[in-house]
Amino acid sequence: MFDRPSEQSSTTSPGETDTSKKSGTIFTFAPSALVITVISAMEDALQQTNRRLLKEAQGRAELEGMGTTFVAATVVGTELYVANVGDSRLYLIDREKISQITQDHSLVEEMIRRGELRREEARFHPNKNVITRALGANVNIVPDFFEVSVSPGDVV
Repeated sequence: MFDRPSEQSSTTSPGETDTSKKSGTIFTFAPSALVITVISAMEDALQQTNRRLLKEAQGRAELEGMGTTFVAATVVGTELYVANVGDSRLYLIDREKISQITQDHSLVEEMIRRGELRREEARFHPNKNVITRALGANVNIVPDFFEVSVSPGDVV
């Protein structure tokens, strides 16, 4: 449903992508794309990105085990749509408070949610940096999605 913008250089042929440009990949709607929901568009983009990262790492020892955390957001009308994988966080600041919208995908955060660890213990836990979900780490990824109402003046 998404096409990658053209990144042709003098060394690429029509239809090929210059893979020397790794950062700043943006997905755009293909002309034939049907109207889809924001969440499904985010899901499709994340799955495509995951497949691309896995493909890049195939057969390259220096990239083995590569992965990245990810958070993205967009506002449509008065709704904030958020996707996350890993422990990259998104906060919403309104007139009254700062709210963490995303949940960390880390071993210690999961232990806290299951009641196995107190939040104050997490800071010094030996596995505090273990991420349980990341793009490019597994064939199957399970992102979290959030939909939150926002008001004028709110900051993401």
